[in-house]
Amino acid sequence: EGHELEPPPVGLAHSCAIKDRRRRRRQRRQCETCHASGDVVLALAGRLALTGALHSTQQRIETKHRQAYASSSELFRPFATFKGMDHELAMTWLAAHSDLSAAELVACRAADESSTAEILSFATQLPLNIKLPPPCMAKPVMSRLLTKRLTTCGERIRRFKASGAINASHKVLWQKVGCYIPAFHPDGKLKSIKHISGDVAEVADSPITKAFMLQDNFLDYSAAFTMRPMPLVKVHLFLKSSGTGPYRNIVLSSSAKAWSCFVDGVVADWTVAKAAAAATTHTDSDMKRQLQDYNTQVRKDRAQKAREKAQEALAAKRARRSFTLGVQLAENLTT
Repeated sequence: EGHELEPPPVGLAHSCAIKDRRRRRRQRRQCETCHASGDVVLALAGRLALTGALHSTQQRIETKHRQAYASSSELFRPFATFKGMDHELAMTWLAAHSDLSAAELVACRAADESSTAEILSFATQLPLNIKLPPPCMAKPVMSRLLTKRLTTCGERIRRFKASGAINASHKVLWQKVGCYIPAFHPDGKLKSIKHISGDVAEVADSPITKAFMLQDNFLDYSAAFTMRPMPLVKVHLFLKSSGTGPYRNIVLSSSAKAWSCFVDGVVADWTVAKAAAAATTHTDSDMKRQLQDYNTQVRKDRAQKAREKAQEALAAKRARRSFTLGVQLAENLTT
């Protein structure tokens, strides 16, 4: 009692002050981190909202472009690449342009879901990952594009089944009927490459053997020999020096500009054909309307003549009746 507390030692006070400053700095950093995180979240939310708005606008523009080429009943569901094309149209088109029936195409798709796209790619030589512009979402435009590509690339699928392309399990044997058929020496080394066009390239001192796999043999420029861990070897390079095979007639450049020009040409041809069909339909409608007008006028004329004849007959009947009544009246007056 009556004793005052002694002040803490200088060393202890200094230590408490340091801890207090550290605590305040830690709290300040936490607050700054929270504010920065909030800014990031807000920025991310704004970016997502902007991306969604841009995507929605792009979809509306593409829908408008697609509907400019066909009615809503003739439009596909949107798809970005050739591989994602509507499989029903693909199978219908393949059944019409190959020796495969619709049932066989369905069985092939059940055995391998990618078979429809691969056969279509083999026929048209369009890569599976090629991007399709909005006009290709219209069924008549896409059908015309496929037919034009088939004509340009040659009738590769006219005897597809007859050449033994489908085995008993309904799987496509691309090693047998694809773009290239390799030949090997007795020791297993690659001897030559035969392109589907008939061009043959002799191969000398190649590391390729029968142990290599031939993948993507449905595309001229994608087919390659592969064997891990070695890098793949593109098959078309064996024919590049001679300028044969796929180099004899380069039907489509891989540039986006060339592809866009090709699609624009197809759309222009289809637009002309559609206008001609509309003009023919309009002419047929005019002829039908004129014929209907003529038949209507003929019926009116016949009805008018029938009325006039009936009126004449009625007038004659009345005249005869008046004459008969007059004669009877005269006889009665005489008697």
